[in-house]
Amino acid sequence: MNGTKTGFFRCLYYSVTSFSKYRLFLRQSTGRVVAYLILLSFLAAISVSISWFTMANEIIDAISVDVIENIPEFNFENGKLDVYAEMPIVI
Repeated sequence: MNGTKTGFFRCLYYSVTSFSKYRLFLRQSTGRVVAYLILLSFLAAISVSISWFTMANEIIDAISVDVIENIPEFNFENGKLDVYAEMPIVI
């Protein structure tokens, strides 16, 4: 890090594990620091997006199961709605 370019993942490792290396981060150029922060933000956003996607997928699955179980069978053809369930259904 002192004089030579250090890769992103090594910088990430040092920033998490070695507090003594922080003074060496001060010697980095502004552009390199900005690029590091953008990449770090991108990795954090990806991890949050993955967790939100899995949670949304579970919610959608639960809603679809609920709709399949609770909504009666129906057929809409030529402007006529046929519902195959207990009557009366009031719309």
